[in-house]
Amino acid sequence: MPFDIDGDSLYWQLDTPLTSVGLYVTGYTYPYADTSMPFTMNPNTGEVSFMPSTIGYFQASFLVNEYRAGVKIGEIRRDMQIIVVPGLAPPPIVNTTSNTFPYSGKQFYLTPGTSFTMTLTATDNDNRFISVIGNGEPFINGNGATVTTSNGIGGASAVINWTPTANQQRNAAYVAALRVSQAVYNYTFANDYSISLFVGVIPAGINDNSNVKGVSDVYPNPTSGSFNIDYNAANATSINVKVYDLLGSLIVTKSNININAGINIVSINDANLSKGKYILKIETPNEKPVTRPLTVE
Repeated sequence: MPFDIDGDSLYWQLDTPLTSVGLYVTGYTYPYADTSMPFTMNPNTGEVSFMPSTIGYFQASFLVNEYRAGVKIGEIRRDMQIIVVPGLAPPPIVNTTSNTFPYSGKQFYLTPGTSFTMTLTATDNDNRFISVIGNGEPFINGNGATVTTSNGIGGASAVINWTPTANQQRNAAYVAALRVSQAVYNYTFANDYSISLFVGVIPAGINDNSNVKGVSDVYPNPTSGSFNIDYNAANATSINVKVYDLLGSLIVTKSNININAGINIVSINDANLSKGKYILKIETPNEKPVTRPLTVE
């Protein structure tokens, strides 16, 4: 997971892979995905989400752009091979809790000198071996955060503890990642959960690039039925919120929700969803829809 030692903003984006002579691959397409959850990347954390629709071998290329005072000063590229195989087992059920609002979210604002604790638990109903590892800037370079993991048959956990100091205040987020891995026959399947920790101030962070707007988080997730959407808008607008089941059937629609310029919290309290897994789609006029997985327990 890249981070910048100078505290510059990092902006992730999908790109076309290059050939051996540095030219873009012609006719390239992103890994095939269901239309309810296309191949997307979170520009703040680099977290990739999609629902594969075709078995096979695929290639993806990612750019990490470095900004200082709103000006791009560098970039690095990383390529990844993605292998899609037949579903062999349901993934582990993952839950998170913390002592800081939003308690089960992925984005937290921390006060210097105040202890932050977040616990991730993963369970597997088939009693397969599960492991969790943690990495990211909070755990290295003398930043003082710790991650304690416990791995085993049928369940695993990770606990992040951090009391940031006043000297660690900055606009950019400290990003940590927890990787939950499950061994199934000859394969090891892994899901990454990225956590953004802002210390001391509400950050501009990656918003040094004015294009980075929209949905930043959906929480709690898993949920008992009600959930919130953090939405950062450049201008006042309206959005549509739609919930699909994994077969692509539209279950819930919330239309023309008014959004103010700046940070908004959109609360969905009356969706009446049954237990299961869903795809959440947020539509904004003249912009590409954003999708997120949603689990109701």
